[in-house]
Amino acid sequence: MASASITWNPRLQQWEMESNGIVIVVPEAVYERHLIAYLKSKRLKRKKWADIMRAAVNEWRRLQGEELAFRTNIDYWLTCDDEGVCIRPRKSHA
Repeated sequence: MASASITWNPRLQQWEMESNGIVIVVPEAVYERHLIAYLKSKRLKRKKWADIMRAAVNEWRRLQGEELAFRTNIDYWLTCDDEGVCIRPRKSHA
């Protein structure tokens, strides 16, 4: 695969590549069409960063909620037979 210098030209809304003395110009719409086809051939779907991060944040919040529910389930800890769990009466401050 030939290496190229690739830059985005925001004014013209196109990708510009240079390799071995030739210049290739690809308008945004053409690039998008080819990128989608390429990703499809790899069994991938183009997603926006925000969509990926939203899903990740939602999953993180769900995990945090489940961890809180687990951590605060007193009945679970009272009946846990793991020798590392210690249950004792609270010392009074007299």
